[in-house]
Amino acid sequence: PWETYMTTKLISATGLQHLRRYDKKPESARAQLLDEDGPAYVHLFVSILRDIFKEETVEYVLALIYEMLSENPTRARLFHDKSLAHEDTYEPFLRLLWKGNWFIQEKSCKILAWIIRARPKSGDGVIANGEASGSKKQITTLHDVLKGL
Repeated sequence: PWETYMTTKLISATGLQHLRRYDKKPESARAQLLDEDGPAYVHLFVSILRDIFKEETVEYVLALIYEMLSENPTRARLFHDKSLAHEDTYEPFLRLLWKGNWFIQEKSCKILAWIIRARPKSGDGVIANGEASGSKKQITTLHDVLKGL
């Protein structure tokens, strides 16, 4: 199915190459890819969640991200990489919380929790209210987060 998404320009040729290298590989191979070029994979996964709405694809990509983070929760820092400053890495997951599919909601919620927990602290020279990931919405309190849901 990835080739179809490239044909329709929903993913790039580079994105397709990344997916072929990553998809259906053992954890050790995926870990090496993430160590080498983690932000590119995060960008790809977030782009897919932002641009593709087919439920099976969304579930699959959420499962890939969930596995990536459950195997090593510190990888959530990749979502705050400086190369992703122009990306709103929270938006796709926040939007998916509204889906009627429990699997999508649960995975999105857990992934968001990992990403938020990994936010850079203010002492790192980055504002820790969502701007680190290029988020257009600034979430500063738990109340704001819950109100946003």
